[in-house]
Amino acid sequence: MIKNRFWFFVVIVCLFVSIAANWYQYEKNVSDQQKVDHAFASELGRVASALDAKTEDNRVVYLLIVEHLSKASALSSHNSDNKLASSISSHLSEMINAFRNSSQNPNGIRDQDELKKLFVQLSEEPINMEIYSKIFDILYKQ
Repeated sequence: MIKNRFWFFVVIVCLFVSIAANWYQYEKNVSDQQKVDHAFASELGRVASALDAKTEDNRVVYLLIVEHLSKASALSSHNSDNKLASSISSHLSEMINAFRNSSQNPNGIRDQDELKKLFVQLSEEPINMEIYSKIFDILYKQ
């Protein structure tokens, strides 16, 4: 009888340890996912800040924009909304190309204030495809 209680106690302790380890791993994964989502949104917000930068050489601004869009593109594949990850990544890659092409335009980017507002909105709602299309409308209107 005592042997059975001992083994029962060992099994209960093993189950408790297993459940606690799984719970810890789950919480750690949720925390890591939130960090990735926050970093993704932050990079999109930094694009808005780069658009606001005033420098003598606009190429510096374009390099900052391309840098932040590249980081956002890399983070998009690890975003919590996996269904839209490839679509978001392709949109960001297309934006990188559009900004690179705009850097060759001597007039620069038109509607820079509107773009800044859209990127701020995008940093708040990174999976809103309507905002992406508004950004493309402005970029390709150049």
